[in-house]
Amino acid sequence: MFLRCVGDWVSRLPDRYDHLPRLIPYLLSGMFDDFQEIRETCFEVLEEAGQEEEREKVPLSFGFILKITFFLTKSLGKRTS
Repeated sequence: MFLRCVGDWVSRLPDRYDHLPRLIPYLLSGMFDDFQEIRETCFEVLEEAGQEEEREKVPLSFGFILKITFFLTKSLGKRTS
């Protein structure tokens, strides 16, 4: 799946910090997709990226995104429309 591939790039590319501004929009747009599976995949990918950052002990420049995505996933998951 494309979003998993983007997640691998965000987490594992040696020069990923140069590419984050181009890759993060794909994951963020997936958080608002109509399909639950895509929203869940984006959330999981962002969680994995955050965990990788914590393991490397590098400050996560997009740390606020993880908190927002958690909130949005919980909010969107409960939406019935």
